[in-house]
Amino acid sequence: MKQVQDQPIFITGSIRSGTTWLGEMLAFSKQTVSIYEPFSLNTGRFAFDELAKNWFSYAPSMPKEQAIKAFKKVINGKTELVFRRKQVQRYLPFTRHKRKIIKDPIACFSAPWLADHFNLRTVVIIRHPAAFALSLKRVGWSFDFSNLWQQTGLWRHFPEQWQLAMRKQPTDIVQQATLLWNCTYSFLLDACEQRPDWLLLRHEDLSLDPLQQFQDLYQNLDLQWDKRVEKQIIAHTSGHLSSQPKLGQVHSLKRDSAASLERWKHELTAAEITFILHETRDTAQRVYNDKDFFV
Repeated sequence: MKQVQDQPIFITGSIRSGTTWLGEMLAFSKQTVSIYEPFSLNTGRFAFDELAKNWFSYAPSMPKEQAIKAFKKVINGKTELVFRRKQVQRYLPFTRHKRKIIKDPIACFSAPWLADHFNLRTVVIIRHPAAFALSLKRVGWSFDFSNLWQQTGLWRHFPEQWQLAMRKQPTDIVQQATLLWNCTYSFLLDACEQRPDWLLLRHEDLSLDPLQQFQDLYQNLDLQWDKRVEKQIIAHTSGHLSSQPKLGQVHSLKRDSAASLERWKHELTAAEITFILHETRDTAQRVYNDKDFFV
């Protein structure tokens, strides 16, 4: 039992898919400590011990021994750069010795390699592509696809029509989001099918019934569920909260999770919705039926 309780939990998916929210909800367990995006290239972050040269770096293309050493630093808490500035663990190393929750959508394409080399409990979260596109549009996040096509080892995983689209670099954020969603989830769904021990969660299921879904997830991950955790989950997901993030706010961890599901239907244009659903249907139908996809 001790081995299971010590097993790091690795949360990934696309950016803007709910990985931060999911990680924070699991971190209510007193058994855990959160590790934040070890593959991030942002200033002051770990950048996978400076091995990550692109956003969404592909670990199999890195020097193997150096990559293994870098991730050992992560799971053993040997660097403060994987903890956020508000976390006590960033400053006090003796507080890092708990079960690790490693949240990193930027490591999505490295997830199979990490799982194959380390004993990780891997959780993949997927979000409806239209909701994902709206989220990127709301915060104004564009994406430079050279981050993907410059990585030749990763490049071969994508079909030719997506490779051509990436080379042309779409300028519209919704078109970028659609292509990025397809690339991310075609890759991750293949990985999930090859690794039946991975958990695949739909953002929509967590949002519609957060209390039951998170209670089941805690049990599945061997995390202790108690009244304190239940109270926190209710406080962060219940209907008295707004479904709308504040202006300029990137992450909103307290929200009416069910009401937030409807926003893309009203805030994207009809043309944008038609484009997204048409372009992502082949990938999405692996997880969503028509009723859920075309809602």
